[in-house]
Amino acid sequence: MPASMKDYFKDFSDLHVTIKNVFASPDGKKLAIEWDWAITRKKDGKRGVSHDAIVVDLLGGKIASWREYYDPAASGEANP
Repeated sequence: MPASMKDYFKDFSDLHVTIKNVFASPDGKKLAIEWDWAITRKKDGKRGVSHDAIVVDLLGGKIASWREYYDPAASGEANP
């Protein structure tokens, strides 16, 4: 994970994450998280926000799977 983050921040900076909603299933086996991921693209200074939702399956209190939903074409990471 540290290597992935280091690689990501070669191209982007000024990350701000705003958690909008967190929902847990009654049995505690699933979570849903809605957040905004705002970054600045270094090559042109463009600021962008990705509206993102994640569904997490938990097993023994640990993440068993993670599914992320967003529109890559509308994200701040998209090519101009």
